Amino acid sequence: MIIKVTREHIEEGTPEDGDSCMVALAIKEQVPGVDEYSVHVDGDNAKFTVGERDYHFSLPEDVRDHIYTFDNGCEILIDDEDGELIGEYERDTSIIPEFEFELPLEAHL
Repeated sequence: MIIKVTREHIEEGTPEDGDSCMVALAIKEQVPGVDEYSVHVDGDNAKFTVGERDYHFSLPEDVRDHIYTFDNGCEILIDDEDGELIGEYERDTSIIPEFEFELPLEAHL
């Protein structure tokens, strides 16, 4: 099964929160029958439950890289109109592209 992480998942996801990060949101939306309260992504792995069965998958390296950037590299310092840094941060998720990855769910059904 191919999981597509869209711009909406990237914008709506919560950094450093394995229950609502961009990848977790995509899994919740796209895996048929998933218990949305069971989905957890820890940066290296995705865990969730479908019906009575628990699943645990290692995520591909490129997905782990996107998660790392999502958690750590999206904040930029805000400057004022004179170019002076004001010490506040805002998120810039535009640096993360939409992406997709294979979740070999069919092999486990």
